[in-house]
Amino acid sequence: MKRIVAMMILFIMLVAFGGCSAKENLGQQNTQVQAILNEVLNVERPFITEDSEEVMMDSYYFIPSYEGTRLFVPLGYNFVDLDQDGLDEMVLLEGLRNDFLILHYDGQSVYGYYHENNTVEMKTDGSFLSKDTSKESAISTATFENNEFTITDIAYMNEEENIYRLNGKNADKEEVEAYFDDWRERTTDVVWKST
Repeated sequence: MKRIVAMMILFIMLVAFGGCSAKENLGQQNTQVQAILNEVLNVERPFITEDSEEVMMDSYYFIPSYEGTRLFVPLGYNFVDLDQDGLDEMVLLEGLRNDFLILHYDGQSVYGYYHENNTVEMKTDGSFLSKDTSKESAISTATFENNEFTITDIAYMNEEENIYRLNGKNADKEEVEAYFDDWRERTTDVVWKST
């Protein structure tokens, strides 16, 4: 009996210490990822655009739909774990219309993904307002796979066309509006750091 109890205690200790070690390792990895992303922001390291071009931050030009090509000038930034993998992405806020440049490190290279948004509603849990116009609004999350950026809507409403969805399924207008209200109340806004 004592032997069984001793083995159970040993098993519990191994599980507990193994979990701490993995958590500490992830924290160290995240610190390294943040340092690499800071190198991009500080024009010490290039990133790869959605057009597969390698550029430095001070020479990144983008083409927003609302005007011609122009230089991306970040107004603010912060680290947010958009894809909930334990490793942060750097989100850069562009000053003129509050569009985003998202920098993601895949273990070898840094990739930049421009997202035309016109809103600064990004939350610390990785969710964000991906659409916010008079016609439609969407709360979304992001994933990165094979160096591609995908936005998935959690909640979507288009009042003009009477379309309301939660997690990709049709829903009542009141249910979706309540989700938006709850999201704004229960989640914490990202606080932007000056660049």
